[in-house]
Amino acid sequence: MRILLAHPHLDLRGGSERLTSVLASELIEMGHDVGIVTASVDPEWFKTNNKVRVFWIKREVESGDLLTDSLLAVFHAIREAMLRLEPEKSLVVIQEPVYAALMKMASRREVPVAMYVHFPYDEEITDENLPEYLKRYRFPMLADRFVPVVDSIICNSRYTARAIWRHWRREAAVVYPPIPGFFLENPPEPDSERENIVLYVARTVPHKQQAALVKWFQKVRAKIPDAKLVLAGFTDPRHSHYHSEIKNAILAFDGVEFLGTVPDSKLLELYRSAKVYVHPRVGEHFGMAPIEAMSQGCPVVVRYPAGLCEVLKHGQGGYWARNEEQLIRYTEKILKMSHSEWSKLSRKAIKFATRFSPRKFTERVLSKL
Repeated sequence: MRILLAHPHLDLRGGSERLTSVLASELIEMGHDVGIVTASVDPEWFKTNNKVRVFWIKREVESGDLLTDSLLAVFHAIREAMLRLEPEKSLVVIQEPVYAALMKMASRREVPVAMYVHFPYDEEITDENLPEYLKRYRFPMLADRFVPVVDSIICNSRYTARAIWRHWRREAAVVYPPIPGFFLENPPEPDSERENIVLYVARTVPHKQQAALVKWFQKVRAKIPDAKLVLAGFTDPRHSHYHSEIKNAILAFDGVEFLGTVPDSKLLELYRSAKVYVHPRVGEHFGMAPIEAMSQGCPVVVRYPAGLCEVLKHGQGGYWARNEEQLIRYTEKILKMSHSEWSKLSRKAIKFATRFSPRKFTERVLSKL
């Protein structure tokens, strides 16, 4: 099958970019002809052995109106993809229904267009940073207008599906996201001894709550003096002010290390060295990084509500925390566990993570297109 994907920025290391990379690679592995419309790619994250046909979004007009120029650039890239690839199915892999509308405008025949939604609106966009999103070919101000054009909607959790219904009055099929095969194919040494390292991996944006976690961690450290908090994740250029805030917060406390953007090989090392992974964001749409951590035997503490809580049973590889106090308490509980008790929780985490394979995800997405 010829399948066209669209995601405007594959150089930002977030969940939607990771998912798009996994999906494209798996579709190629399954024998499909894949094209993608995008403006940028991180070659380390988007690994498809040059078998994906890339149709580049390029801003060729500078009229002075950023919205118009960006829309024209996307349309030209989509039109080229439609003419050269002649896709049988199309999927916009981020909540940008404008792309679906442009696909239908540019196609010479009726091509079904689906959209994978991570959340129906972007909670990170403000009046101040909106121009940065427009420069990266995102059009949040037009999203609600073009949702009716999308033929089918897929999303990452029941949590997101409820938000889609409230916001757009559209039904959405839930297909939980995968983790890269890289993590599933490299299992850790079972029952390994680990230091009291608390890990959190997330983009540096305010909703991810790194700065708050640094402060909360001091309560853990007061009881467990050798505990160490390690923060890693993509330094998002659209939120550079928050990156500075995190660094300033760290300077005020001991036992905290901020690594910023790291390659997958380093992520694997971090997941294998940590005794507990903490995910403090309230209302995480799903959460792929906690699953990556679990694949390497690292139990998790996830702030409820979150999409991951729909499938992770409390105490089976990790815990839910309904407030700050519980987040701290469950983190301390895992750090203080005997090795045999921790090993039992670690093994459950590894088993749980195997449910999120790229092939299973891709087959389910194909069934919904």
